[in-house]
Amino acid sequence: AQAGINVIAIAQGSSEANISLVVVDADVTSALRAIHDIFELHLPTEERVRPR
Repeated sequence: AQAGINVIAIAQGSSEANISLVVVDADVTSALRAIHDIFELHLPTEERVRPR
């Protein structure tokens, strides 16, 4: 919602360790960047903020 990307479908695996999203081709790069930003994937693991 914050990035303004329309998610067409969401699926979660039975192990709950992954979530898959479907977006239109034109939004793939923006969606990937938004996910990396929100989960701080540009930072080393030990520097990421943990959700409470």
